[in-house]
Amino acid sequence: MKKQMIGQGAGRFTPAERLERARPDTYATEDFPGDKLFLFGTTPVAAGVSSVAMLRSLVFFPISNPGSKPVLKRPVLSGYVARGRDVMLPPAEILGRAS
Repeated sequence: MKKQMIGQGAGRFTPAERLERARPDTYATEDFPGDKLFLFGTTPVAAGVSSVAMLRSLVFFPISNPGSKPVLKRPVLSGYVARGRDVMLPPAEILGRAS
């Protein structure tokens, strides 16, 4: 995996540098929708589905990671992730586990 990260360029940066490089994109997801529920309106389209999936992967990564803190500390971003979960994922009881 480390070889893949180096090949893609991400492995050439320290964890702190990677986090800093991701910050503008992460915060743009917070700013762009304005008063809309999702990026382009009241229902998620491809870009919204993708952004919710990426943010959820940061928040619910199976090991501790510094990427989850900026999302969890920002009510607009954490609300965006929760709305995405509610609209795009089946209820946890259907999956047989907690979300």
